[in-house]
Amino acid sequence: MNNHKIIKLSVVCVLILGGGSAVFAKDERVSLDAVSVTSTIAGTSDIDGFKANIRNATLIKDVLRDIPGVYMGGTNGYNQKIYMRGMNDRGLNVTIDGARQKGNTFHHNADLLIDPAIIKKVDVGVGVHSVVGTSGAMGGSVAFETVDAADLLEDGKIFGAKLRSGYASNNKEFSQGATLYGTDEDGNFDLLGYFNHRGYGFGKAGNKQAIGGDGNDYNYLIKLGSKTGDSGKIEGSYEHLEYGGLYPMKAEWPGGLMTKFLDKNEEKKYKTQKDKKEAGKIEKQALASGKAIKVRSLKRSKYDRDTFSLNYKFNPDDYVDLKVNAYYTKHNLDMTKEDPNGINTGVKTYGLKLINKTNLQSSYLSNTLVYGFEYYNSASYNKNRSNNPKIGNPNAIANDKAKSLSIFLEDQIRHGNLSVVPGIRFDNYKLNTIGGKKGDMHGRTNYSYNNFSPALLLDYQTNFGLGAYASYAKLFRGPDVYEGIRINTNNAKAAFDSPLKPETGNSYETGLRYSENFNDNMGLNLSAKFFYNDYKNLIAELGSPGSAYATRANTGGANIRGFELATRFNVENLSLGASYSAQKTKYDLNQYAKTAGRDKKGQYGSTLAYSDTGDKFTFNAEYFITPIDLLVGWNTIAFTSIDKEKEAGVKIKKPGYAVHDLYATWLPSSSKFTGLEVNFGIYNIFNKAYASHSQRFTDFSAKTNDNIDYEEGRNVKLNVSYKF
Repeated sequence: MNNHKIIKLSVVCVLILGGGSAVFAKDERVSLDAVSVTSTIAGTSDIDGFKANIRNATLIKDVLRDIPGVYMGGTNGYNQKIYMRGMNDRGLNVTIDGARQKGNTFHHNADLLIDPAIIKKVDVGVGVHSVVGTSGAMGGSVAFETVDAADLLEDGKIFGAKLRSGYASNNKEFSQGATLYGTDEDGNFDLLGYFNHRGYGFGKAGNKQAIGGDGNDYNYLIKLGSKTGDSGKIEGSYEHLEYGGLYPMKAEWPGGLMTKFLDKNEEKKYKTQKDKKEAGKIEKQALASGKAIKVRSLKRSKYDRDTFSLNYKFNPDDYVDLKVNAYYTKHNLDMTKEDPNGINTGVKTYGLKLINKTNLQSSYLSNTLVYGFEYYNSASYNKNRSNNPKIGNPNAIANDKAKSLSIFLEDQIRHGNLSVVPGIRFDNYKLNTIGGKKGDMHGRTNYSYNNFSPALLLDYQTNFGLGAYASYAKLFRGPDVYEGIRINTNNAKAAFDSPLKPETGNSYETGLRYSENFNDNMGLNLSAKFFYNDYKNLIAELGSPGSAYATRANTGGANIRGFELATRFNVENLSLGASYSAQKTKYDLNQYAKTAGRDKKGQYGSTLAYSDTGDKFTFNAEYFITPIDLLVGWNTIAFTSIDKEKEAGVKIKKPGYAVHDLYATWLPSSSKFTGLEVNFGIYNIFNKAYASHSQRFTDFSAKTNDNIDYEEGRNVKLNVSYKF
């Protein structure tokens, strides 16, 4: 692929228009000299790996956060949380090479570990419009696909290599990577090996607060593919990713401080004082007299993921378009290097998914049947088998286990400009979890749920560029395996002596889109989406200070409504894009959720986002300077302030902000520099001190709150790669 074609693909990456089922996608493509714009029928944004390059991405938020309806923050690899339409990552279906990323190791950490440098493509499904592979999805889905040899090999070559190196100024990060790939002369076999390392120190926010971690990231991937005849291919892969070093004990609070006593006598007095108020006085006096100081709460730890994946594709004719995916994935959080009794917990999942498409055509009607099944088995575990002395019960440390089987059928019916897509999915979900029924808090409980979930999508495309769609989907999500650290230190019990019910809901969405090519060098795309999601029986964890127990219970419902507007205009080598999105959550919590939990303020650990955000604006401009093969871009993300009550006693007060980035990519077409790629950027160019609206804390008005997770300040990045 020549360099101009790569540049043409680059603007697909920055596309912010969206629309449709991940399975049923009708492309509307505008091809210009330097840009290609692609949107789908109702809700999926496709991003390729080039966006990670031109944005100099070190965390996945650098790639996803400007998509309407998607919200991200976090300043270290332990805290890459994706929020979508009022749901957090535990209410989304997130996969890497088809492997579900399930479970919850620690509620102050995220569950997603991903290296942006290895991404081939990201399918971001905002909302739920289909029954295919969406079991458990409450707000949408994100599917990451890693690179393979065929993506990198130049035409006519059987071997290649890519070397890269980079630097980021904010945390003094150095990165190095190497990829080797090849195929045989007949192109029947291909092999890829990838290694990447990042080493960094603590970064700084715009207000000079220390953020992030001090450590090293390592990622390696091995992929082997083989054609099976003329119509099939099988591919196996293994990936290992780890973050290791000195990180915040609670990753979502990088500024979190703890008291360090400098006087041993004062420390002894504090630790032996049983009365909490008196202990607090001792601590306060020690800080005032200089006998104690505040330091960051840091732990030397490692967070890693291992994923094995086997994929098979077979497409001999219109009746068989088969995709099979089998996988095993495990992620583990280990804080025992300096403390043998520290956290050492994780989640492991294995699964199998089969999907086939059968195309049936007639003179007046087109049918595409999509059908198959998905099965996965997930277990949370804890390697540290020590019991909390308040429990002393072996059942408290047994693994939580969940099994899910879903069978689905969807019919994509097209007649002229009209598309009708009905679908039905059956889910069988089983859970074995800590926490007994009828007051037996030290017992275990088996749950089994059966559920039918229908969906319907209607779409009409006119001949003059205007299209409209409406969709409905019933939502179902069984209770996840319990949080890993709870298996070690706490026990769970059912609220009201009642069994857990599955989370359910109804998703409604409608939208308009417009696409027009004025000539070969000019095009316009517009989209508007409106959604309403009504959730029932939401599950949360509730705990109280000083108690060894955490309660997992159904806490009521919520409805979330909002809209997403987007536009992109392309003329010659210039591309301009903008978006505006807003949402509002209305809670319908039951009385138990309102009065139980920490400080009697309610719940945590829900699939809901912590709170609403301000309205989100994005602006992107890119221009390709043809004579020097240079792409330059500007990106802005802004949020309005928000000041309201989430529920009785819980205040939401978050200031608005705007952050601006400038970036450039040089891909020289001269034969002297073939294979060279240089990416440069200045991010948060005005060194704005700001905090993401997506984080746990809801009130930013207390400037002395050390737990507010401020984002990185000005960051100058340079990445250079060379292919040969």
